Amino acid sequence: PWYASPPYSFLLGGVLPFGSVCIELFFIMSALWLHQIYYMMGFLLTVLLILGATCAEVSVVMSYLQLCSEDHRWWWKSFMNCAS
Repeated sequence: PWYASPPYSFLLGGVLPFGSVCIELFFIMSALWLHQIYYMMGFLLTVLLILGATCAEVSVVMSYLQLCSEDHRWWWKSFMNCAS
């Protein structure tokens, strides 16, 4: 399948964590511009935890899709999916 080739799987694996972090940081930055007081380190820690969870979930799903397509070189691709 087309999603099992390395450029597409790296792109798909990198877009989801990047998108989730960008959305969270957008809300934090828009709150700062509106002069709302937040504890910045707590929210940044939350964004970091969301990034870690999203990367873990995307890695599991992409590894599953590569194993379902019977790719015998899945280990480096599964590492690079969220490293991109």
